[in-house]
Amino acid sequence: METKKMLRSAIGLCLVASLAISCQEQQKADETAETPAVDPKAELVAFVEMAAAELEAKGEAAFADFRQADSKWFQGDKYLFVFDLDGNALCHAANPDLEGTSMVDTQDADGTSPTQEMLAVLESGDSGWISYKWPKPGATEASDKAAYVMKAKLGDLTVAVGSGMYMKAEVAEK
Repeated sequence: METKKMLRSAIGLCLVASLAISCQEQQKADETAETPAVDPKAELVAFVEMAAAELEAKGEAAFADFRQADSKWFQGDKYLFVFDLDGNALCHAANPDLEGTSMVDTQDADGTSPTQEMLAVLESGDSGWISYKWPKPGATEASDKAAYVMKAKLGDLTVAVGSGMYMKAEVAEK
């Protein structure tokens, strides 16, 4: 009888130890599992859509929020810009000196006008992507950039709101 109790206790201890080891292994696997990759394009689209909603809700008061460095609207080289459909910069978070100026004739490093390309995209639809070369904030040398723009309402005025992402060299070459 005593042997049966000892055997049952030993089996019980083995089951508990096995379960504990299994839980530890699962926890280690969970800790080392890769986080799902974030699609930077989808993230940028969502960012611009949120900005458009903010612009439509707050009007020009949103511009001050968009210009605020280290905010959800302006982090490092990710910032917002707003143009009217004639190509005039209404808000340019990274370079407020551009505000109030026509950007239509401004050319990138390859001699094309990103503003004209954005306006052409918005003539044929409500949103879209363009690629161009533009200096990162604080830099003078142009980098490959992709921008997403969409139409939004600023009071009665239809405007273009957008943001871009600077491409890594290996991505830009593809």
